[in-house]
Amino acid sequence: MSTIEKITLIVAIVDVLAVVIFYILLKRSKNKKS
Repeated sequence: MSTIEKITLIVAIVDVLAVVIFYILLKRSKNKKS
């Protein structure tokens, strides 16, 4: 794999992880309030 492909793959994985973590934190904060 070329360097550009590796960077694209890492960015995609980090992006997905960030969305998952944000979603979990959002659900937790909503559950705490209610």
